[in-house]
Amino acid sequence: MKLLIQFLLVVQLTQAVAQNNPAVKKAIHTFDLGNYNKGIVEMEKIVENESSTDNWDILINLYYRRYKYANAPESVETENKRTEYFNELIYKCKTATLYSQSPLASQLLRNYFIDVHPNDSIAEDAKKEYHLAEKFFKAKDYSNTKLYYLKALKIQPNYYKATIYLGDTYWYLNKIDSAIFYFKKGIAMQPTFLEPHIYLLEALISNKKNAEVKNEFDNTLCIYPDITMFTTFANYNKKQGIKFDRHWIKRGSEINVMGDTPKKPDNAVWLSYQTAKDDIKEFCDSDGIIQNSNAFTNSKYLEVYSWEKMLNNANQLPEEFAFAKKMYDSGYLDCYVFISAFHFDFYEQYKDFVLNNKDKIKKYVETYLMEK
Repeated sequence: MKLLIQFLLVVQLTQAVAQNNPAVKKAIHTFDLGNYNKGIVEMEKIVENESSTDNWDILINLYYRRYKYANAPESVETENKRTEYFNELIYKCKTATLYSQSPLASQLLRNYFIDVHPNDSIAEDAKKEYHLAEKFFKAKDYSNTKLYYLKALKIQPNYYKATIYLGDTYWYLNKIDSAIFYFKKGIAMQPTFLEPHIYLLEALISNKKNAEVKNEFDNTLCIYPDITMFTTFANYNKKQGIKFDRHWIKRGSEINVMGDTPKKPDNAVWLSYQTAKDDIKEFCDSDGIIQNSNAFTNSKYLEVYSWEKMLNNANQLPEEFAFAKKMYDSGYLDCYVFISAFHFDFYEQYKDFVLNNKDKIKKYVETYLMEK
């Protein structure tokens, strides 16, 4: 449901951007006429010239819509074409998060690969009530939405999706305490899923439970550093008179991934980052986690070593690297890499890092990302 709301927000954004940019308006119009590939190509050219978060969100939305249209019951696309569209969508989401803070790209990567709903056996009559609830939600009839989610849970109390979306329904009914109850219940069912944690964070903020907000943000951060979560927390802190700055920067190179041969970057600083993989790859497993001691680094991770080499080798670092260098000198480069500069392509390294560094991450956020 929140995914649906996210896309409604993107539609609103698209309309606003299109009003101010005739080229964007033309690309969207071309796409809406059914010329999907041509519309995407036109939007690609716009992004190439102006790599803004808004433009990336619109482009990702077009890729997503093309994929969904290909999977519609009336679609004549082949299975190979649907797979091709999905792969292109995922590639673009990864590319978008190299060069922008596209919340849509971040969310789609999370939806498809992180918050994968469990395939528990759900009784057919419980599913029937659940689908009726979804229909009422789309119609904004939240009273009936609540009724049918409750019916689904009466049949099957461990129905995770019905649980968290019942909480979501209470949110829209402005019954925040009930929403919090069901979000927490969903977390108890699936503690490693980010979705209910994000909902809970928003509900705690809405209900002014300030003492719990920071703790829940820390919990959420150690599951998956989703872009929307940072925005939500930054806005919350702003209202408290606290500046929150993630210190994210655009990349000049694709992520160092084991087995891949990325395009050589033009930027000499980022070229140093890219060549780090050749130094260390024989010591890494397939996820880029360093398994053996070596003469290059004491770090456990390919991504952290890549930043170490980049920061050490540059004769004069550009200004945008000042914070990363400060974190390196302070012993927090690993936190900077995995929290501030997170990218989906090193998710397995990130997961391994947070297992034993939750206290360090909490201190990093409080000490270096928040400022009164």
